[in-house]
Amino acid sequence: MKLQRDGPSITSTASRTRKQESSCPAAQAQDAPVLQGKKCWICLEGDKDSAKLLRMPCSCPRFAHQRCLARWQLHSAGTRRETHCEFCDQPLPDWKHAFPLTDKSCSSAVITVSFVGMVRKIGVKPGPTGYASFDKSVRQAFDLPDGAKFNVSFTCEDPFDPDVSLKLKGIEAYDAAVYCAQLTAAKNLAAHRVQLSCTSSLPTQTLTTRVCPSSLSKKLVRLLQDISCTSRQSVDVLSTGRATD
Repeated sequence: MKLQRDGPSITSTASRTRKQESSCPAAQAQDAPVLQGKKCWICLEGDKDSAKLLRMPCSCPRFAHQRCLARWQLHSAGTRRETHCEFCDQPLPDWKHAFPLTDKSCSSAVITVSFVGMVRKIGVKPGPTGYASFDKSVRQAFDLPDGAKFNVSFTCEDPFDPDVSLKLKGIEAYDAAVYCAQLTAAKNLAAHRVQLSCTSSLPTQTLTTRVCPSSLSKKLVRLLQDISCTSRQSVDVLSTGRATD
């Protein structure tokens, strides 16, 4: 599905197919109950096995899938539309609830930061303290003076669709970008744990467990975290001059 930021119109393959079949009288009669039912105002589809249609958590007379609404908010990260309905301006639930972080060991992540052709790996954590540390690390990594101002642009992996890159702009989107990096780190860490699990298969196809020393296991976990937390998330830093007194 394709999300358009300027209006609540996301066209899915299923909805396009229904429109094409609507020219057939038999199809019209068969699809009438579906077309008359409630639909998500974002993806224009109804109830799914994996996504139940819910009433909007504000005063708007609309319905939406939890993940569709969360993705809509995420694509508006750093603006009021991330936290408030753009129609009635009432508060919306935190979009992160739709994409829970299952591995708490990924409370931090490592992202790629680019500045005038130079690239560095910098650890990030959420919250005001995390951003203050990120700001300090960027200045140290690229030798930027304390008075220098800069803008940031985050390229993240969309938690709704890992094959899609999400562009978030401004320091206001910092927490959203860090959370996306944590989700990617948790996914990568889980994949590496499966690949490096201490199991082997015998010729008889009987699975046995190979005992690993405790010290080696701890080193592997630390190594996995270092590797996995270096996700596809990246940040472009653009200098905007010096701060005025």
